[in-house]
Amino acid sequence: MVSILKYPYDGTYLKGVPAVNQIIKMRLETPLNDILYERNRGCKIDEILFEPNDTILGALASKYIQDALRDIAYIKINDIETLSSVEVLEIIIWWRFNDSVQQKTQINFPRF
Repeated sequence: MVSILKYPYDGTYLKGVPAVNQIIKMRLETPLNDILYERNRGCKIDEILFEPNDTILGALASKYIQDALRDIAYIKINDIETLSSVEVLEIIIWWRFNDSVQQKTQINFPRF
């Protein structure tokens, strides 16, 4: 069973699917090379937020997400959807945790 401290921290723990959901969000919102002793952790999604809104943006976002989540052994990514507008890059990740029912994580990145 996966368990993680709830963020923002209030002294409680999340377990199972809610914990995995938070792990995915935290990994994607952490810039690559931002963790001191784990330089390969994080995601490069922040590097493309100012790029033009076209089909290449969605493909790059999907690639960066797959790279960021590749080393989490208990998560199987089924599909990644990217919806981009001028204001926000919306990412929907469909995943499974230990062969359970398919889950969905949705993250919005503001595009300034």
